[in-house]
Amino acid sequence: MFPTLEIDVEGQLKRLKGFAERIRPMVRDGVYFMYEALHGPPKKILVEGANAALLDIDFGTYPFVTSSNCTVGGVCTGLGIPPQNIGDVYGVVKAYTTRVGIGAFPTEQINPHSLPPPANQEILQKVEVEYETLPGWKADTTGARKWDDLPPQAQSYVRFVENHLGVASMCHGSVLSTPRPEALDTLRGWYPSTRPSKK
Repeated sequence: MFPTLEIDVEGQLKRLKGFAERIRPMVRDGVYFMYEALHGPPKKILVEGANAALLDIDFGTYPFVTSSNCTVGGVCTGLGIPPQNIGDVYGVVKAYTTRVGIGAFPTEQINPHSLPPPANQEILQKVEVEYETLPGWKADTTGARKWDDLPPQAQSYVRFVENHLGVASMCHGSVLSTPRPEALDTLRGWYPSTRPSKK
């Protein structure tokens, strides 16, 4: 297929074996490791899921999914942690939807009959999206810790999302998209919603 491509197979194998020896001390039985953590001296266990809910092999937009469970069930199937040991679960929603690769990517709409969108790829390909344009803001929000710290445009955006989802947000935060020293502030940047209740 690639006639000009020459690979030193033996050299590559030797190189990879060198990596294997460096990694070997870090490899252990993950299930037993978690068992010890759960049944030994009390420890706090934080699990972060990769990918996103719609890439979940069971609950995603099949067949455009990954090979495992991305939602909270993956804690049980991937780490061997019993369901009764799962404590608080936090779902993170991005400000706007993105997708990598092909697959259904419409904005979910609820029709007048309150039915979910059809689980049919051919129909989903014909779905048209309605876009809403909202005013943006240039103010830095990474230091915001309460509702009044957010610019009026940011407050309007949060209200818009809440009204369209019919769900009040529990917390807001500024998430850094690039790995840098300040990324440590990402977790500290999340704060409980202090917005005034709607009247």
